[in-house]
Amino acid sequence: MTTGIIWSDRYPEEGHMLLKERLKPAFNYLKTMKIFENPNIKLYEPIPASEEIIQKIHTKDMLVKVKATGYYEIAKLTAGGCALAGELIWKGEINNAFAFTAAAGHHASKDFFWGFCYINNAAVLVETLKEKHEVKKFLIVDTDPHFGDGTWEIFENDENVFHLEFHSGGPLDPKFGKNSVSVPLPSESRDGHVLYAVEKLLEPIAENFGPE
Repeated sequence: MTTGIIWSDRYPEEGHMLLKERLKPAFNYLKTMKIFENPNIKLYEPIPASEEIIQKIHTKDMLVKVKATGYYEIAKLTAGGCALAGELIWKGEINNAFAFTAAAGHHASKDFFWGFCYINNAAVLVETLKEKHEVKKFLIVDTDPHFGDGTWEIFENDENVFHLEFHSGGPLDPKFGKNSVSVPLPSESRDGHVLYAVEKLLEPIAENFGPE
């Protein structure tokens, strides 16, 4: 089992000011634990996402606003790193991956962004695999404590992408979309609650939807 880790030294230098404080200590901890001495761990340098793919996902007006923040280039690199992780897995070079993120994420929609997310990295990954490798069906599983509103909006009418997300902040009362399920978990949830939701929702959805 080979795991890829996607990292750039630019992340803690150019990433969002609140994320920068977390990135370097997290990466240094991996080095302290000698993770990279494990032959089953491979470290990769990200490459920027293509402008063409980004423009397929986000509106021109939104991208103008993103560029005005000064975070566009690092967001493009972050999203490209996530796409690289997907490509490496698809090609069989690794089995799974952890991609650090500095300015891209699930709060970036077609025409709005917030929460340190200036480009939607999951959407860039999906579009990259569609365009370069002709992958057709995807299952996105989002486990961030916050609702992934941007990803939800981008893919809400895409029958080839199923978006399942678990987030904190409410009773266990799933919200169902056309190709999506949002599962709010009570803030006091423990491992057993999450595992129950995975067993009752993730496993049957994955089996029925059949992502590649």
